[in-house]
Amino acid sequence: MWGLYNCLITFAWSRAASLVYNGERDGLGFRDSVQDLLGVTAAIPQETRQRLELMLTGQVSSGGAMPIVQPFTHRPGQEKAPDPEEYRSDDCLWFFNAVRLM
Repeated sequence: MWGLYNCLITFAWSRAASLVYNGERDGLGFRDSVQDLLGVTAAIPQETRQRLELMLTGQVSSGGAMPIVQPFTHRPGQEKAPDPEEYRSDDCLWFFNAVRLM
């Protein structure tokens, strides 16, 4: 019971209320947000699907992903791709775990 509660709180608030994500980092950390989906898919499938679809729009044509997706200002396909040194090697690998749950 507490495990699901913690996963739901993380899904809802951990990226939005974090003091780490202020200024330029104000948004949903790509890898962290996709990881958050893994614990709540069965409990809130519609919300999980919406977040997954949003995060999928953060993937770029090279296979990498934008480090931060800013949900209120994000314009898929119209934003400059991050510099190569901003990519993390495992960002898009988390989709393999998240998509199969949907």
